[in-house]
Amino acid sequence: MGQCSRHHLRTLPFPSRLNMRLLLITQKLDQDDDILGFMHGWVTTLASQVEHVTVICLYKGSVDVPANVTVYSLGKEERRSRVQYLRRFFGALWRARGTYDTVLVHMNVEYILLAGWLWRLTGKRVFLWYNHAMGGKRLRIASWFTHHVFHTSPHAYSARFTRAVRMPVGVDTHLFHPDPTTAVDPSSILCIGRIAPIKQLEILVEAISILKDRDIKCTLDIYGSAQVQDIAYYRHLREQAKPLENAGYVKFNGSVANRLTPPLFQSHAIVANMSPDGLYDKTIIEGIASGCMVLVANTAMRDILPPVSLFKKGDAQDMANKLEQILSLSTEARKRHTTQTRATIEATESLDCLLRKLLDAMSPKKK
Repeated sequence: MGQCSRHHLRTLPFPSRLNMRLLLITQKLDQDDDILGFMHGWVTTLASQVEHVTVICLYKGSVDVPANVTVYSLGKEERRSRVQYLRRFFGALWRARGTYDTVLVHMNVEYILLAGWLWRLTGKRVFLWYNHAMGGKRLRIASWFTHHVFHTSPHAYSARFTRAVRMPVGVDTHLFHPDPTTAVDPSSILCIGRIAPIKQLEILVEAISILKDRDIKCTLDIYGSAQVQDIAYYRHLREQAKPLENAGYVKFNGSVANRLTPPLFQSHAIVANMSPDGLYDKTIIEGIASGCMVLVANTAMRDILPPVSLFKKGDAQDMANKLEQILSLSTEARKRHTTQTRATIEATESLDCLLRKLLDAMSPKKK
């Protein structure tokens, strides 16, 4: 990906605003959302670099955007029906006609299946951001209408496409950074994000139980919530963790807006993430940017992280062993690891790097 300016993107030295009018379609625009809150930052930063940004979102929550941003909601916050979503989608496209020349769809291929033909027929540049390990026929069809498909994980389904372009993760390293004034318990562990089976939190809970049996002191804070379809998994996880909660080893804290999570990272020594290879989880990069040691199962991180920060996927015993190794590291050894890894991700995975590369890929010269 190469090196990139370390200035905040809002002041990147473009000679002027890019001659681009962008239509961005996303699931949710809400600065207070615990999972997708980062999208609000993307929108405001993009708006500083292009003429105009039009956003169509399924759900609109707390929004504070510049004057050159127009937001249309399909009405999920009003509990609209699917038929009403569809009607509002094409209504928004009609109202936004003539105000955009470039389309970026974030994750939801359905919108390209619905309108990709129209965008290509009218000469729009069409791009899809798709970073999931699972794909299929709908994704392949949607890719036919795109100029490029963006992804961050080398294990993403879309990475196989000839028009695929790998992108930086896009973490705001000006927001997520170490805070030397914050006291950090060297045995504190943080796990943050959606609570769902694919996140494999039961592996982490089992690893903490193993450490407890070894009489190794540590504390695990879990932040996040479960969607309706994952409530049964959440209840099972709480039952599994109950003895550890009673012993003071584990605490469930609920969800927190993404923009409010930097102090959580800054006050913990270790960030644990069990997501499989197909998920290039942003919380890993946020933890690194905040100066934490991290422990992950994702093999795509092996070029960034030291061996002590990688454990075998699904192996609680190996995770416990690696946690024990990290907990035994001296302050100086941890500092060496965290300083080196932060420098790497700041140069390759920051929001500055992402939006510079994204805008370059979507510019007309890249057709």
